[in-house]
Amino acid sequence: MKSVFYRVFSRYVLLILFLAIVIFLFSYSMIRTNHINTLSTSLENLAISLEDRILEYFQSGDYRQLDQYVKEKGKHINSRITVVHPDGRVLADSDADPNTMPNHRDRPEIEEALNGNVGKIVRFSTTIQKKMLYVSLPLIQDTTIVGILRLSLFLEDINAFLATLRNRYLLITFVFILIAMIVAFLFSRNLSKPIKDLVNTSRRIVEETLDITYSENPQNEITFLANNFDEMAAQISRLFAKTTRQKEELKAVISAIQEAVVVLNEEGKITLYNNSFAKLAGKEALKNENVYDVMPRVFTDMLSLVDQKNRYYTQEIMIHGDIYLCSMNCLKTRKEIVVLFHNVTELKNLQQIKHDFIANVSHELRTPLTSIKGFVETLLEEDKSPETSRYLTIIKRNTDRLIHIVEDLLILSEIEEQDVSLKTESLNPLSLLENILSIFKQKIDEKGLTLILDFPHDIPPLEADEFRLEQLFVNVIDNAIKYTEKGTIKVSAWSDETFIHFSVADTGIGIPKEDLTRIFERFYVVDKSRSRRLGGTGLGLSIVKHIVILHGGTLHVESEKNKGTTFYINLPLHHTAST
Repeated sequence: MKSVFYRVFSRYVLLILFLAIVIFLFSYSMIRTNHINTLSTSLENLAISLEDRILEYFQSGDYRQLDQYVKEKGKHINSRITVVHPDGRVLADSDADPNTMPNHRDRPEIEEALNGNVGKIVRFSTTIQKKMLYVSLPLIQDTTIVGILRLSLFLEDINAFLATLRNRYLLITFVFILIAMIVAFLFSRNLSKPIKDLVNTSRRIVEETLDITYSENPQNEITFLANNFDEMAAQISRLFAKTTRQKEELKAVISAIQEAVVVLNEEGKITLYNNSFAKLAGKEALKNENVYDVMPRVFTDMLSLVDQKNRYYTQEIMIHGDIYLCSMNCLKTRKEIVVLFHNVTELKNLQQIKHDFIANVSHELRTPLTSIKGFVETLLEEDKSPETSRYLTIIKRNTDRLIHIVEDLLILSEIEEQDVSLKTESLNPLSLLENILSIFKQKIDEKGLTLILDFPHDIPPLEADEFRLEQLFVNVIDNAIKYTEKGTIKVSAWSDETFIHFSVADTGIGIPKEDLTRIFERFYVVDKSRSRRLGGTGLGLSIVKHIVILHGGTLHVESEKNKGTTFYINLPLHHTAST
């Protein structure tokens, strides 16, 4: 590779030579043109000074005397003088015999003068066989051109002067080039040194050897830049060390995570992973491996569900007999996907055990509770004593409450089954609500509540499980009536292109803000004493939540203590089961 000095100096030399040649040629051409123009003007002025005397000879018609006068004047002014008749005949000439000279009518400068203008031209003279500068002037008498006065100079005399001037100018140009090259040499040397330092510094950066020292007190911008570059390299070295340390810390943290972690680029290749993922994939070296080659299809099918729009996705999948909660997060800036595998096999087994236990206990309890209730009712009919009746009534009420709890547990267990299927059909949501509200008409009237129905007539049919929807709305409306002592119960419905939206609003006791997030948990009740008094099981809203999820809908609650509660239920027009 050529040195920086050689490249800089050679370019300066080429630039200097180019400029010197261009300036010389342009200047010489300008000087030559200006010199000829000056001589032409001088000849014109000289011709004007001779015009009056020559016109006198024209008036006398003595052309012989005119020729003698022209020859005499030509010797004094060092210029050739020629007088031409308008028809082209030469009447007098300072350097030749006019009688032997050819007709000049076709000479360019003569034609220009005959047109009333001053003719100026440089051309070859056929008479003298030399190149000359001609200036011709029309001789006008009483507005008539009576002749042409022409003055000329030998171009070789002009060229001799210009040659002398050119030689001097060449000498000056050479001296200028020499001085410019010396300056360019010094400047290139001063410029190339810091540039060479910059090149060496950049090479050390590439080689990651950043132990760089730099000179202080910069004397020019390039040196200052070089020093700044060195300092920047030192800063980069510190940043590299910091980044390397953070990278090692990140690797240590990821390796310490028990859950499997993997990072995939947009092509599906593995860029980062921990030991847990290597064990899950059954392979040690996974760097730059295609995830489609090392992971089962149940996982790779999920990748198509995550992109820049749907940046986060979670799903339970089974890999090698274990259940994993697989969370995918798309990094928008780097177009990478971070995947976390959380083994929930044990948790799922515990949930299944819990579910089976509740279902089995509920089934086992339902029969004896039904028997107890039957015997209590028989005793109430047979024993009429007030004291016995009071105790039996308490037993019956608590037995009914236990039966309700068992029934709700059975319902909840049934709808929580993973393979539960809905018996969907097209139904009229308004008719469904009207039938359900008729069940509660007596309770509403007994409490003196006002029922408000807000149903438009153009609500489309809903594809859903009618029995499950009845369970859903019975629980929500029953809650609204139970916890409202006065005021209104408002049931509304409206639709858009994809959903039917329901709301059940009451003016009851409301739900404290801190309890809103827990009301859908099993057995959770806000006012326990009131719930027991009213026969609540604490399972109704949990049943509501699961039914909404089964239909692929959404549910949320807005409430303010002592002002009322509103349940919003959004169900899709066409059923899509939620997982």
